[in-house]
Amino acid sequence: MIRTLFVASGHTEDIPDGPSGPVRVVNAMLLCCIRMVASHLFLDADHNTGPSISLRIDGLVREITRYDTRAHKPLIERIQQMWQIIVNETQIPQDGRFRMNIGSETDRWLDFTVSTFPATHSESCTISIRDPAATHIGFDALGLANGNLARVEASLSHNSGLYLIGGPAGSGKTVSAYSILNVPNTPERRVLSIEDPGAGMPVENVVQGVVNLQKMKDRTAQVSAAVRQSYDGLHVCYTGSSEALAELMEGGLSKHVINTMHFQDAISGLMLVANWVDLDRLTGDGVALITAQRLVRRLCTECRGTGGPDRQGSGTHTDGKQDQ
Repeated sequence: MIRTLFVASGHTEDIPDGPSGPVRVVNAMLLCCIRMVASHLFLDADHNTGPSISLRIDGLVREITRYDTRAHKPLIERIQQMWQIIVNETQIPQDGRFRMNIGSETDRWLDFTVSTFPATHSESCTISIRDPAATHIGFDALGLANGNLARVEASLSHNSGLYLIGGPAGSGKTVSAYSILNVPNTPERRVLSIEDPGAGMPVENVVQGVVNLQKMKDRTAQVSAAVRQSYDGLHVCYTGSSEALAELMEGGLSKHVINTMHFQDAISGLMLVANWVDLDRLTGDGVALITAQRLVRRLCTECRGTGGPDRQGSGTHTDGKQDQ
């Protein structure tokens, strides 16, 4: 297992046993994630086949290796120490976060967020890798069709409105929300963002708050407080109640408000608003734009060619032209 991780991450030497072993393994795992451009790293314990380390790359989970069950707890504890999580608390989910400078010549930082989950046989751990540079992605890089791009830009030309961004988990809703927040992002505008613990990334000129669900039953109280903050733009990650959505719709009558939610398409988003909020008179004026998106894998620009697998076998389609 040790050698497998180090080969994948560009190393070849063995890791000695002892207290330094988990430290070296975790460092190798993080480097492996960076080199393989993974978005998530998973440590899961299975009673039958043993613990495993997996990476999510291009939306698909790929198992890297399995290892001895005795090594699972030391690895989890090392991760908890790095992310300043309570080590001896194994019965409740925990979240943590830290930043790492990965640039040898350039000052490049990555955000790593961790979430532990008490499973049947042992704790499971998920590490998310986020690049703060993604917060500066413009609309042109989001993959919007020309017609939809024009609709979004036209909607943003107004000084108010609620923008609902939907899609499944991991589809890039937060990145799209940050792109909207950056139009324009100047010191003359006061922008607030309410995010889940570990879900957001640092954004310049944005006041970023974190929802503490252990002290609040839902986001309504924090949304209500944010609405009173005399903002020019507001981003709320995953509204979880009709009361909070009603507050955002009220705010959208006079300011820019962005809300990311879980729905499959724009029509489903409109139906969700209609079902949650009994404010028919506000829907037309308060909701400026509803979009839905998916994460699309792209073929390598260096090695792609003509032709390819059939639609039934891979979910892709080619008509003989160069793959895009």
